[in-house]
Amino acid sequence: MNAPHRFDPADLVKPGPNGLGATLGHPDFDALVAQPGFLDQLPVLLAKHLVIRIDAPPFAAASLGKVQAMLGVSSVNKGPRLSGFEHIIEFNTPANPDADPQKDADIAQILHHDSAGLAEPPRYAIVNTKSSPAKPALHSWVDMQAVYRDLPAAMRSRVNGLSILHPSFPDIVSTRVHRDVKDLPANARDYGQLQPLVVRNTATGLPALYLSVRRDAKIPGMTDAEARALLTELWERVESSPHRWQSPVKGNDIFIWDNIATVHDRPPFSSAEPRRVWFANLGPERLHPAFAA
Repeated sequence: MNAPHRFDPADLVKPGPNGLGATLGHPDFDALVAQPGFLDQLPVLLAKHLVIRIDAPPFAAASLGKVQAMLGVSSVNKGPRLSGFEHIIEFNTPANPDADPQKDADIAQILHHDSAGLAEPPRYAIVNTKSSPAKPALHSWVDMQAVYRDLPAAMRSRVNGLSILHPSFPDIVSTRVHRDVKDLPANARDYGQLQPLVVRNTATGLPALYLSVRRDAKIPGMTDAEARALLTELWERVESSPHRWQSPVKGNDIFIWDNIATVHDRPPFSSAEPRRVWFANLGPERLHPAFAA
């Protein structure tokens, strides 16, 4: 009797141009998950490429459950759970005949880490969009390890050892709040989770910038003006960084990424269209500074 085929990344994985992001093509995700070695190799692939796209036809929820079990339990986030899977959220939104295009544009998300305001943010994130938007849309990720590496030496020395307060505020990562609300209310700016500004990524061993999505977030030891100037400069470097990987949303595709080492956005999706998504934030862990204060 022939032994089952063992998963070999070289057979299926196509890296992005600079190594950030990789696409894994396979006609049967259930069979792929069942291949000996696939689940063991997944964290290795994520440490190497940070983002993995898996092109797959419809598959059994149990297969995604096995991936989730490998990557860890869910972090503290709300949402209806996929039946039988306590660590996977299912969003099933019907089409809204009264959809407001401007409102849809306002809630399109900007680059961010998921759940950065938690004491233990998730190490990994998974999104499996069952439907695709009528208008082509792209997911985007930026490698925050590479952004930190590209900083001038003086800037690296300046940010090493700093901490930043990640405020908790409704819709904090929406375009509308980010662009139109010039300053958070004082009580919102004073309340949140303090995190290192440069973290040591335990999956890769490399330092990575870990920014609050707000440019007016507080940095202990700095005046508000100093903190805003520093965060504005850092975010401008992130947004202009060449270390970006983009991939289209096609439907039934699976994206898995390192939520500590990357920031990502959410593709626009009109609320006039029905949307069904399986989603998970996994592997909560306490962040550690890459360098002592």
